[in-house]
Amino acid sequence: MRTSVMPPLPELPATPEGLLNPAAAGAVALLLALWLERYLKDWRWRPLLLLALSLALQGLGAYLAALPPTRGVAFAVLWNGFLGATIATFGRETVYDLFGLLGAGPRSNEQLALKLRARRWE
Repeated sequence: MRTSVMPPLPELPATPEGLLNPAAAGAVALLLALWLERYLKDWRWRPLLLLALSLALQGLGAYLAALPPTRGVAFAVLWNGFLGATIATFGRETVYDLFGLLGAGPRSNEQLALKLRARRWE
């Protein structure tokens, strides 16, 4: 009988305490990033706004979990919010780059060549 080596996938948090871990912070920040991309067309501010929303969401989770306002809790909120925003921002970029190396997606050589050809005529 073979057992799985992979750990179980994290679940989306259903309680404020569940939000206070890096995997859940990353999942929620990725969902926030998708919404920001949809409604905020200026890409320059998206990562900073995502970081602010991720930190605010972690702080709200700590507040709703009735955690005492100590330095340790403040550090956990800042660290988890930062990790969540980092996973959402750079993790997705890495996946796009890997698909581009495989010749698929928006960063494949064919798509990049089409974009470069279109720029020459602008």
